[in-house]
Amino acid sequence: MDFSVRARRSHRTSLGVVLGVAVATVVLTSTPSAVVAGGVGGDAIPITGLDLIPITGSETPSISGAEMSCAAPGECAASGYYTDADGYQGFVVTQTGGVWGDAEPVPGLKALNVGNNVGALSVSCAAPGECAASGFYKDAVGAQGFVVTQTGGVWGDAEPAPGLTALNVGNNAWTEEVSCAAPGECAASGFYKEDNDKVQGFVVTQTDRVWGVAQLVPGLKALNVGDEAYAGSVSCAAPGECSATGTYKDGNDGAQGFVVTQTGGVWGVAEPVPGLEDLNVGDEAYAGQVSCAAPGECSASGFYKDADGYQGYVVTQTDRVWGVAKPVPGLKALNVVEQIYPSFGSVSCAAPGECVATGTYKDADGYQGYVVTQTGGLWGVAKPVPGLKALNVGNDVGANAFAGSVSCAAPGACYATGSYTDADGHQQGFVVDVLSGYRPVAPTRVVDTRDNGGARRAAGSTLTVSVGAQYASQSISVNLAATDAVATGFATLFACDQDRPGTASLNFQAGEDISNGVITKVSAEGTVCVYVHQSTHLVLDVFGVFPSESAFAPVAPTRAVDTRDNGGARRAAGSTLTVSVGAQYASQSISVNLAATDAVATGFATLFACDQDRPGTASLNFQAGEDISNGVITKVSAEGTVCVYVHQSTHLVVDVFGVFAD
Repeated sequence: MDFSVRARRSHRTSLGVVLGVAVATVVLTSTPSAVVAGGVGGDAIPITGLDLIPITGSETPSISGAEMSCAAPGECAASGYYTDADGYQGFVVTQTGGVWGDAEPVPGLKALNVGNNVGALSVSCAAPGECAASGFYKDAVGAQGFVVTQTGGVWGDAEPAPGLTALNVGNNAWTEEVSCAAPGECAASGFYKEDNDKVQGFVVTQTDRVWGVAQLVPGLKALNVGDEAYAGSVSCAAPGECSATGTYKDGNDGAQGFVVTQTGGVWGVAEPVPGLEDLNVGDEAYAGQVSCAAPGECSASGFYKDADGYQGYVVTQTDRVWGVAKPVPGLKALNVVEQIYPSFGSVSCAAPGECVATGTYKDADGYQGYVVTQTGGLWGVAKPVPGLKALNVGNDVGANAFAGSVSCAAPGACYATGSYTDADGHQQGFVVDVLSGYRPVAPTRVVDTRDNGGARRAAGSTLTVSVGAQYASQSISVNLAATDAVATGFATLFACDQDRPGTASLNFQAGEDISNGVITKVSAEGTVCVYVHQSTHLVLDVFGVFPSESAFAPVAPTRAVDTRDNGGARRAAGSTLTVSVGAQYASQSISVNLAATDAVATGFATLFACDQDRPGTASLNFQAGEDISNGVITKVSAEGTVCVYVHQSTHLVVDVFGVFAD
C-alpha cells in the first residue's frame, strides 16, 4: 500500500471538488453551485489573476484548488496549483469582506521549484488575513516540503520547512497538512524519505510566526518497522496544543494507524490508535483526519479492512487520553458492497464530544456518502448524506459519490462537500448542511400581550405574531405561555398560512401561569398565529430553529388518542396505554403534545416507544382536576406505536406535530 500516493490522490481529488475545479476551468465559491440540501450561498465564480499557460506538450492549461479555510464569514483563504510554461506552480487567493481577490503565485515558491512540480495542498486561517499554507515543491534532486505564512493579509515568501531537507536525504518529502490555533501559532505534518528508502512521518511547529525545526514524530520509528509511515493530519486547539494522526507499517507489513499529542509545545510519543489493530484483520488501516475542539479533546476518523472489505472507524480523545477505536455505528449496514477504494472521509469537532464525520460507502448502486454525528461524546448511527443519492444517478458506467470534507462552526451547524455522478456520467460538486439540525438561538421574546398595559386576548380570537423573516417556512422551537386567564381553556399555535388544526398546544386554567415547549412551522411571511379558546394573556419566546425539513418535518397536527372520546373512561393508575401513531413513523422520533385532563390525584405520565423499557422519568406532571400539557419528543416503536404510563388515574390526549428524519 503506497500511503503517499493515496494521500496525494485524496487531497488532489476530493478537496479539489470542494472548490468546484476541473481541468482548464475552475470555480471558487463559499458555497459550490450544486447544493444538496439546506445550503445557502453565492454563485460560483472563476479564479482570476493567474497567467495560465499549458505545460509544454499539453493542449490546455489547468488549475486546481486543494483546500480552503475560513476564519470568519467572508474571511477565507484557498491554495492550489496551476500550470505555466514551465510546469506546475502554487497559488494562494484570499477573500476579504466576502469578496475574493485575485489569485497570486505563492511568493518565493517558483524560485524553490526548479523541478517545476508543486502542490500547495493545505491552508489554515486563525484570524482574517492571518493564515499559513503548506505543500511540496521539486528542487534539483527531488520533492521537498514548504511552509508559507500570511500576516495582515499579505503572504510572505515560501520557505523550505526548516530542518526537513536534512531529514529528507531520500529526496521525497511533503508537508501534508497545516493547522493554526492563533496567528503565527501553527503546526504542520507530513512525511520524508531516508537514504535507505524508509519513509517516516514528521511534525514541525510555528511559534510567534517563526517555524521551528522539523522533527521525526517521537516514537514513530519504533512502530514503523515496515519502513513506510507518514503524519497525514494535524489539528491545533491552542498554541502548542495539537494532535496528529498518521499511518505506519508494522512487522507484518500491515498498515496501522497512530496518534500523537502535543502538550505545552512538546510532542509526546506516538502510539497505535487504541483498538484499531483488533479491527484491522486485513492489515490495511489509515488514520485519516483529526479535529480538536479543545486541548486534549479530539476525535479522529479513518478506515480499516476486515473480512468484508474496507470499513470506517472513529476514535475520541478525552482529557488527553485516546479511547478505543470503534467501527462507525451503522456503517456496515450501508456498506453492503465491497469497496475497491477505501473511504478517506473527514471529521470536524465544534466542541468536545460534539463532532461530525463523513466518508464513503458502497451499495448496489455504487459509491455513496455518509455522515455520522457525535453528541455528548457518543457516536450516533451513520446515515446517507441527505439528498445525495437522488443526485448521484450516474450512467451505465455507474454512480460514484464521495463525501469529502466537513466543517462545523458550532454544534449542529455543519457543512460537508464532495462530489457525485450526474446522468451524463460527469462528476459534479455539492455542499450540504449535513445535519440540517436544530440550531439554538439567543432566546428572543416576540410577544407579550401585557406590554404597555395591553389587554388579554379575547376568547375565540387569533393573534398574528411576527417571529422574523429569517425563520420563514422553517420550523422553530418556542415556549408558549398563558397568564392570568379568565377561565379554563387552551391555545393553539400554527403557521398563519395554514389552517388552524383541531389540537391544543397549551392547556390553561383560570388565573394560572403556565407554559409549554412547542415546535411549530412558520409561515412564508415569517409569522405564527395563536388561537385562544378563552381570554388570556400570551407570551411567546423563540429558542431555536430547524433550518431544513430533512431534520424535522412538521405534519398537519393529528390527534392520535383522546381517552374521553365516546365517553371513554380515565386510564387506571399504574396502567400503560398503547397508542398507534402510524407505521410511517416506525423507528423514528416524533414531536407530540401530551396532555392530562381531569386527573383524580397528583401524578405523572411517561411517554416512550413500546418496544423499549419504560424509563424512570416523567414526561408530564399533573395535579387533581388539572388540564395540563407538555411538548415531548419520543422514539416510536418498529410497529409505529408509543406507550403512555400513568402514575395516577387520568384522561390522556396525544397530538402528533412532526417527525425527525432518521
